[in-house]
Amino acid sequence: MLCELLRGALRRRRAFRVVGCEVTVREFLATAQNETIDVVLVGAHLQDGTGSGLHAIQLLRAARPDVRAIVLLQRFETNLVAESFRVGARGVFFRSQHHLDVLLKCISRVHAGQIWASTSDLEQMVEALAKVAGKAAAERVRWVPDQRIRAIVKTWPVKFRTPRALAMGFKPDEDVESVIRSYAADEGIPL
Repeated sequence: MLCELLRGALRRRRAFRVVGCEVTVREFLATAQNETIDVVLVGAHLQDGTGSGLHAIQLLRAARPDVRAIVLLQRFETNLVAESFRVGARGVFFRSQHHLDVLLKCISRVHAGQIWASTSDLEQMVEALAKVAGKAAAERVRWVPDQRIRAIVKTWPVKFRTPRALAMGFKPDEDVESVIRSYAADEGIPL
């Protein structure tokens, strides 16, 4: 039902063309393969079960790396936010916290190649840093724009495929905390 309401709201906006409202991974992938799509909105949990929307994004990104995905979540969950970005989502949107106009802005920004993450998402990731590495490490994070960092980040690829890495035995990180622990271990930083 929410899918149909969202489809109706987006169709009333001339800037958007809605090509489907699928609720299973199979339907989603079939539509994505047969339609011209720039951005997809996917619930984290489709009818196929918990996390099936994230799995659908991973499959879509392997087949169509040009398509940008936004994950729709009911509420903030640190692991789901991190996992959404890990599987290739370019944005995360919380249905319960935002108005339709904010969703439209999210879609437009992701379509333009930007990442959509709220300050709250980033704060949760910094909290994971504090949990793993201590309060002093988290206090080193500065919440100010830095043009040098922005210039570096702009050089990063927007699209990349992971099947080769997975075939070589590389494993995705489980969550933000595991990324922090792995980095600390690689750099010889005691936690």
